[in-house]
Amino acid sequence: NKVKSQVEKENIKRGETQWSHDSIRLLALLFKNKIFLELFKNEIFHKIAKKLIGQNYIYSYYAANTIKCKSGSINFHTDHPTQLGSGQFKSLNNQYLLSLQIIVLLDDFTEENGGTIVVPFSHKKNYDYDFHGKIDLKDIDKKISIIAKKGSILFYDPGLIHSNSINKSNYDRSVLIMSFCQPFIKPQENLKPYLDLFKNHQEDFKKIFGSKIPEPQISKTHSHRGNILPPIIGEIKRRTKNLFKKIIFYNWMRLNLDSQRTQHVEVENPVIIEIPRVLI
Repeated sequence: NKVKSQVEKENIKRGETQWSHDSIRLLALLFKNKIFLELFKNEIFHKIAKKLIGQNYIYSYYAANTIKCKSGSINFHTDHPTQLGSGQFKSLNNQYLLSLQIIVLLDDFTEENGGTIVVPFSHKKNYDYDFHGKIDLKDIDKKISIIAKKGSILFYDPGLIHSNSINKSNYDRSVLIMSFCQPFIKPQENLKPYLDLFKNHQEDFKKIFGSKIPEPQISKTHSHRGNILPPIIGEIKRRTKNLFKKIIFYNWMRLNLDSQRTQHVEVENPVIIEIPRVLI
């Protein structure tokens, strides 16, 4: 109930509706109220992630999604990263779990309030879908609705075809969505801000946010195809540095010459000392 209450408060301040006018998406929960962090640290999520993905899983996504009352739509899709490809990519996922999707129910899932619909075993089949994971299902009649109490947790393969349903009730329906993925999969969120946020936490916790993943290596001296901006910036910095060195050296030399001129004094009746040739 505390989490549900906090989601409602945050929805008013920061909820985003660009995905659909029927729903409110609340992103980057770990930067919001500490209650979301406390829930995220619950061992049940991490034990199952280690079991299904492996010890080196990393954070991908954590958000809240609310379907408004008397609204909603059905949009069957798959989740990250399976939406990026079809046949070959999906067959790889059948052999190796690329990510783990988690839904935490903050309200009961009923036939009336827009609970999740799934197509059983669809993660084991190869469907063709577009870049956004949308699918034109031929076996739509095989779908089932998830009926569960609030506090229940759903763990599922990202390739499982699913959708929310229409909320016909008089109340909004909310869930938390969490995702972990393999370390070689690009997460849905930028991990760098999280490493800064949790810099004083234990290493095991920071590892979830990619602290063990090597930084990308970019050449500073050679141009290359693709992103050529870093080499160009490096060359500009090098030339600018050399120019400043020359300017500083020139000014130093000029100051020394000026100093020597100002120190020259005319002496009356100079004494001339003859040095014996033997000493020269």
